[in-house]
Amino acid sequence: MPFWTIYHTDTAFTTSTDRDALAASITGSYDTIPAFYVVVAFVPLDGSHFYRSGKQMSTLDKPFVRLVVHHLARQSTDLVDGREAGFARGRLLVDRAIEAHVVDKGYLWEYTIAEEDRNLWKIDGFMPPPFGSEAMKASAMPFGSASASSSTVNVSKVGRFNRILCEAMALGNLLSSKRLQVPPLLGNPTLKAL
Repeated sequence: MPFWTIYHTDTAFTTSTDRDALAASITGSYDTIPAFYVVVAFVPLDGSHFYRSGKQMSTLDKPFVRLVVHHLARQSTDLVDGREAGFARGRLLVDRAIEAHVVDKGYLWEYTIAEEDRNLWKIDGFMPPPFGSEAMKASAMPFGSASASSSTVNVSKVGRFNRILCEAMALGNLLSSKRLQVPPLLGNPTLKAL
Protein backbone atom coordinates (compact mmCIF):
# COMPACT_ATOMS: atom_id res chain seq x y z
CA MET A 1 0.00 0.00 0.00
CA PRO A 2 0.97 3.52 -0.38
CA PHE A 3 -0.48 5.18 2.70
CA TRP A 4 -0.56 8.96 2.47
CA THR A 5 -1.12 10.92 5.68
CA ILE A 6 -1.78 14.56 4.85
CA TYR A 7 -1.41 16.84 7.85
CA HIS A 8 -2.67 20.32 7.05
CA THR A 9 -3.79 23.52 8.68
CA ASP A 10 -7.54 23.67 8.94
CA THR A 11 -7.58 26.34 6.21
CA ALA A 12 -6.63 23.78 3.51
CA PHE A 13 -8.82 21.02 2.02
CA THR A 14 -11.92 22.46 3.65
CA THR A 15 -14.36 20.81 1.22
CA SER A 16 -14.91 17.18 0.32
CA THR A 17 -14.47 18.24 -3.33
CA ASP A 18 -10.89 19.38 -2.56
CA ARG A 19 -10.12 16.18 -0.64
CA ASP A 20 -11.73 13.95 -3.29
CA ALA A 21 -9.72 15.62 -6.08
CA LEU A 22 -6.38 15.18 -4.29
CA ALA A 23 -7.19 11.58 -3.30
CA ALA A 24 -8.11 10.80 -6.92
CA SER A 25 -4.88 12.40 -8.16
CA ILE A 26 -2.83 10.37 -5.69
CA THR A 27 -4.62 7.10 -6.55
CA GLY A 28 -4.22 7.75 -10.28
CA SER A 29 -0.47 8.18 -9.81
CA TYR A 30 -0.07 4.50 -8.98
CA ASP A 31 -0.67 2.79 -12.31
CA THR A 32 1.27 -0.41 -11.55
CA ILE A 33 -0.63 -1.52 -8.42
CA PRO A 34 -4.32 -2.16 -7.68
CA ALA A 35 -6.17 1.05 -6.78
CA PHE A 36 -7.53 -0.48 -3.57
CA TYR A 37 -3.94 -0.55 -2.19
CA VAL A 38 -3.90 3.28 -2.11
CA VAL A 39 -5.02 4.89 1.16
CA VAL A 40 -5.19 8.65 1.80
CA ALA A 41 -5.92 10.18 5.22
CA PHE A 42 -6.48 13.91 5.72
CA VAL A 43 -5.59 15.19 9.19
CA PRO A 44 -6.62 18.83 9.73
CA LEU A 45 -4.80 20.63 12.53
CA ASP A 46 -5.79 23.83 14.24
CA GLY A 47 -3.18 26.42 13.25
CA SER A 48 -2.74 27.41 16.89
CA HIS A 49 -1.51 23.86 17.67
CA PHE A 50 0.71 23.54 14.60
CA TYR A 51 4.10 25.28 14.52
CA ARG A 52 6.75 25.96 11.89
CA SER A 53 9.92 27.92 12.62
CA GLY A 54 8.68 28.31 16.18
CA LYS A 55 5.59 30.23 15.03
CA GLN A 56 1.97 29.20 15.13
CA MET A 57 0.69 28.29 11.68
CA SER A 58 -2.41 30.40 12.36
CA THR A 59 -0.16 33.49 12.08
CA LEU A 60 0.98 32.57 8.55
CA ASP A 61 -0.82 33.97 5.53
CA LYS A 62 -0.86 30.61 3.69
CA PRO A 63 -2.07 27.11 4.55
CA PHE A 64 0.62 24.55 5.38
CA VAL A 65 0.58 20.91 4.22
CA ARG A 66 2.85 18.12 5.50
CA LEU A 67 2.63 14.84 3.58
CA VAL A 68 3.98 11.54 4.91
CA VAL A 69 3.95 8.80 2.27
CA HIS A 70 4.55 5.16 3.27
CA HIS A 71 5.32 2.80 0.41
CA LEU A 72 4.90 -0.93 1.02
CA ALA A 73 3.42 -2.42 -2.16
CA ARG A 74 6.49 -1.53 -4.16
CA GLN A 75 9.72 0.34 -3.71
CA SER A 76 10.75 3.29 -5.86
CA THR A 77 13.64 1.19 -7.19
CA ASP A 78 11.37 -1.67 -8.38
CA LEU A 79 10.83 -0.22 -11.84
CA VAL A 80 14.20 1.42 -12.56
CA ASP A 81 17.85 0.57 -12.24
CA GLY A 82 19.74 2.32 -9.49
CA ARG A 83 18.78 3.87 -6.19
CA GLU A 84 19.08 7.51 -7.24
CA ALA A 85 16.92 7.00 -10.34
CA GLY A 86 14.35 5.16 -8.21
CA PHE A 87 14.28 7.87 -5.57
CA ALA A 88 13.92 10.54 -8.28
CA ARG A 89 10.98 8.56 -9.70
CA GLY A 90 9.36 8.43 -6.24
CA ARG A 91 9.74 12.18 -5.74
CA LEU A 92 8.36 12.85 -9.23
CA LEU A 93 5.30 10.69 -8.47
CA VAL A 94 4.54 12.77 -5.36
CA ASP A 95 5.31 16.08 -7.09
CA ARG A 96 2.90 15.32 -9.93
CA ALA A 97 0.15 14.09 -7.61
CA ILE A 98 0.15 17.24 -5.46
CA GLU A 99 0.98 19.87 -8.10
CA ALA A 100 -2.55 21.10 -8.90
CA HIS A 101 -3.88 20.60 -5.36
CA VAL A 102 -1.07 22.00 -3.21
CA VAL A 103 1.74 23.63 -5.21
CA ASP A 104 -0.40 25.60 -7.68
CA LYS A 105 -2.54 26.91 -4.81
CA GLY A 106 0.53 28.50 -3.24
CA TYR A 107 0.39 26.45 -0.04
CA LEU A 108 3.51 25.99 2.08
CA TRP A 109 4.36 22.30 1.91
CA GLU A 110 6.85 19.49 2.46
CA TYR A 111 6.83 15.72 2.24
CA THR A 112 8.66 12.58 3.26
CA ILE A 113 8.58 9.20 1.52
CA ALA A 114 9.24 6.13 3.67
CA GLU A 115 9.78 2.77 2.01
CA GLU A 116 9.25 -0.30 4.14
CA ASP A 117 9.63 -4.04 3.65
CA ARG A 118 6.51 -5.41 1.95
CA ASN A 119 7.03 -8.75 3.74
CA LEU A 120 5.84 -7.03 6.93
CA TRP A 121 2.54 -5.95 5.35
CA LYS A 122 -0.88 -7.57 5.15
CA ILE A 123 -4.05 -6.22 3.60
CA ASP A 124 -7.46 -7.55 4.61
CA GLY A 125 -5.81 -10.44 6.42
CA PHE A 126 -3.43 -11.79 3.79
CA MET A 127 -0.05 -11.07 2.27
CA PRO A 128 -0.51 -9.45 -1.13
CA PRO A 129 0.97 -11.27 -4.11
CA PRO A 130 4.49 -10.27 -5.19
CA PHE A 131 4.88 -7.02 -7.11
CA GLY A 132 4.32 -7.54 -10.84
CA SER A 133 3.06 -11.13 -10.45
CA GLU A 134 0.05 -12.48 -12.37
CA ALA A 135 -1.88 -12.68 -9.08
CA MET A 136 -1.28 -8.97 -8.45
CA LYS A 137 -2.32 -8.09 -12.00
CA ALA A 138 -5.52 -10.12 -11.55
CA SER A 139 -6.43 -8.09 -8.47
CA ALA A 140 -5.89 -4.74 -10.21
CA MET A 141 -9.60 -4.08 -10.89
CA PRO A 142 -11.24 -2.00 -8.15
CA PHE A 143 -13.94 -3.70 -6.09
CA GLY A 144 -17.41 -3.36 -7.52
CA SER A 145 -16.09 -2.45 -10.96
CA ALA A 146 -18.55 -3.22 -13.75
CA SER A 147 -15.67 -4.31 -15.96
CA ALA A 148 -14.19 -6.71 -13.42
CA SER A 149 -13.95 -10.21 -14.85
CA SER A 150 -14.73 -13.39 -12.96
CA SER A 151 -10.99 -13.98 -12.56
CA THR A 152 -10.54 -10.72 -10.63
CA VAL A 153 -9.54 -11.31 -7.01
CA ASN A 154 -12.12 -9.77 -4.69
CA VAL A 155 -10.24 -9.30 -1.44
CA SER A 156 -13.40 -8.46 0.50
CA LYS A 157 -14.67 -12.01 -0.14
CA VAL A 158 -11.44 -13.92 0.43
CA GLY A 159 -12.11 -16.68 2.94
CA ARG A 160 -9.74 -18.37 5.40
CA PHE A 161 -8.66 -21.02 2.89
CA ASN A 162 -7.90 -18.40 0.24
CA ARG A 163 -5.92 -16.33 2.74
CA ILE A 164 -3.85 -19.38 3.62
CA LEU A 165 -3.42 -20.13 -0.08
CA CYS A 166 -2.22 -16.56 -0.71
CA GLU A 167 0.21 -16.85 2.20
CA ALA A 168 1.46 -20.17 0.83
CA MET A 169 1.91 -18.68 -2.65
CA ALA A 170 3.84 -15.74 -1.20
CA LEU A 171 5.99 -18.11 0.87
CA GLY A 172 6.57 -20.31 -2.18
CA ASN A 173 7.73 -17.27 -4.14
CA LEU A 174 10.13 -16.35 -1.34
CA LEU A 175 11.48 -19.89 -1.18
CA SER A 176 11.92 -20.15 -4.93
CA SER A 177 13.70 -16.81 -5.07
CA LYS A 178 16.04 -17.99 -2.28
CA ARG A 179 15.28 -14.87 -0.25
CA LEU A 180 14.06 -17.10 2.57
CA GLN A 181 15.91 -20.16 3.78
CA VAL A 182 13.92 -22.76 5.76
CA PRO A 183 15.87 -25.24 7.90
CA PRO A 184 15.02 -28.86 7.00
CA LEU A 185 13.91 -29.61 10.58
CA LEU A 186 10.94 -27.28 10.25
CA GLY A 187 9.52 -29.25 7.35
CA ASN A 188 7.55 -27.62 4.61
CA PRO A 189 6.01 -24.39 5.99
CA THR A 190 3.59 -24.16 3.08
CA LEU A 191 2.04 -27.53 3.95
CA LYS A 192 2.10 -26.76 7.68
CA ALA A 193 0.09 -23.58 7.07
CA LEU A 194 -2.65 -25.55 5.30
